[in-house]
Amino acid sequence: MAWKKVVTESSSGNISQKAATAGTADTVTTNANLTGDVTSSGNATTIATDAVDIAMLSASGTAGSSTFLRGDNTWATPTDISNLNTLTDTTIDGTPADGEVLVYDTTNKWQNQTLAETGIQPLDADLTALASCQSGAASALALLTSTEVAILDGANVTTTELNKLDGFAGDVNDLNYAMDLKATGVSSTEFDYLDGVTGAIQSQIDAKEGNIGALNRVDATNVGTGVVDNTEFNYLNGVTSAIQTQIAAKAPIASPEFTGNAKAVTAATGANDTLIATTAFVKAQAYATLDAPALTGVPTAPTAIGSTNTTQIATTAFVHASSSNYTDSLNATYWQANAARTIGNSGATLTVAGNLTVSGTTTTINTEQLNVEDNVVILNSNATGSTTPDVNAGIEVERGDRANVSIVWDEGTHVWTQSVQKHSDSDADDARGMIPMVETGTGTSGDAHAVGNFYLNTSTDQLYVNVG
Repeated sequence: MAWKKVVTESSSGNISQKAATAGTADTVTTNANLTGDVTSSGNATTIATDAVDIAMLSASGTAGSSTFLRGDNTWATPTDISNLNTLTDTTIDGTPADGEVLVYDTTNKWQNQTLAETGIQPLDADLTALASCQSGAASALALLTSTEVAILDGANVTTTELNKLDGFAGDVNDLNYAMDLKATGVSSTEFDYLDGVTGAIQSQIDAKEGNIGALNRVDATNVGTGVVDNTEFNYLNGVTSAIQTQIAAKAPIASPEFTGNAKAVTAATGANDTLIATTAFVKAQAYATLDAPALTGVPTAPTAIGSTNTTQIATTAFVHASSSNYTDSLNATYWQANAARTIGNSGATLTVAGNLTVSGTTTTINTEQLNVEDNVVILNSNATGSTTPDVNAGIEVERGDRANVSIVWDEGTHVWTQSVQKHSDSDADDARGMIPMVETGTGTSGDAHAVGNFYLNTSTDQLYVNVG
């Protein structure tokens, strides 16, 4: 046997997966770690803070304290904008004065102008007074329309009153009408009662029924749809809860289903009619109770049909008919004449107390799950004595129309072999080979003679393979 080392580990921690002659390690060289402003460790590289100087950047022009690097990789100096006279495309009309603003006009030029020239409304006393009226944020004044502002012109009102007008779209006539309505003394709550009224209120009130009293009672036929008369209505006298609920709690006359401890009058002992038979009546007849009856003599019962599988009493006739297959199964002649028999029903559980021996050439188990308590399954159990074993054994997986796969012990080569399918659309090609074993120790070779077996040195972590 020849063993070769297949994995070696260098001092730097890198692994060479290159086969080498046993005892000879491959040399693995790695780049040294970087130090200084730029450091590296493994696959990570780090540039130290302030390690890159401006002078290191490659750009045209000259870098300085007042320059900046433009997007075209050029150092440039910003244009001086400290004086309006030096702005590009700017026209200064005379000497700029306080309060003037720069306006971009139709000639595509920036030009200084007064507020009057720009048309911008100056902050005067009227605007200042209007700003003092708002009770919310200053931006709320922007919600006032020009129509709303015109309505306020000359008005003698308070800030609170003005805030109530926010969103008002009427005119002075609408306001005068609101003042007249307020003078009537009608409150807001009373005014809201008019919501939904579709006709004259007094006329509607006059059309209603007068006060109801002992001399002016409502006829039952005038209530609801009028289908209940006074006699029927009087049946409600004395009712203390929902009528339908009480009726629903009662048992019907036809086929009632009683719950709880229902009681009835006990009939005479010799009665033989349709009266209810109470427990007292039944006991008086010396009949057996339904709960744990103690029958004597030769009690009889109807015989159920053969396929019955309920709680109905099984008579001796039913048991004999149902157990005929079991009785026949004890007869060897019966099994010889009948190739297949079924014990029990589908879904039932068959328990065998003791050992079960099945003789024959094929044992078929049609179950979706097989549970085996024994942790070691023995194959070829009939191979006994001193005879040299020559029969392969293993496990094969059925795959329908595709080729089966297996794990088999090969007695000819004394190795475990496997058969697997290659990945292909047709699944027609298979791959067969041995399953290698791994020995461990502190040497460089193992005892397994088959080519492809491995040996792991647990002291050096070196792995060796048998190449024959």
